[in-house]
Amino acid sequence: MVLYFSDFAKLLFPHCRAKDSKNQFVITLTNNMLQRPGISNKDGDYNNPMLNITPTYRGRFFSGERKIPLKVIGVISGNQNKYRFEEFITNGFSDDTKANLASDIEKLGIPEVNRDNVGAVCADIFAEILVYGKYEIESTDIT
Repeated sequence: MVLYFSDFAKLLFPHCRAKDSKNQFVITLTNNMLQRPGISNKDGDYNNPMLNITPTYRGRFFSGERKIPLKVIGVISGNQNKYRFEEFITNGFSDDTKANLASDIEKLGIPEVNRDNVGAVCADIFAEILVYGKYEIESTDIT
């Protein structure tokens, strides 16, 4: 099985207490993966390139209707901070929410996920999606 950005966003969306719209949730996810998300560079562009993209297109990234451009992926990947994303989940989600998210991730075939490591697992998944454009789940079926 393969997870793309839209699959990952849809997996996390129902577990977040925020009342973000789907296009705003794309910013929430990427902001929490970046070293310094809200700072703009000398050209006036934000470190998070998602802030320079229209809400309609961000919504299409969430739905999977459009793939995130490689230039945008490159900026986010090059400035990522997995620990920051792990903390977003570890400290931002309740224990019950983390347990529910871990259960949903295990249903995808990713073993040994629990409420204590779900933040790190999600950070690893997101980082791999940013580098490779997808996260491949190894089949645990024995035939």
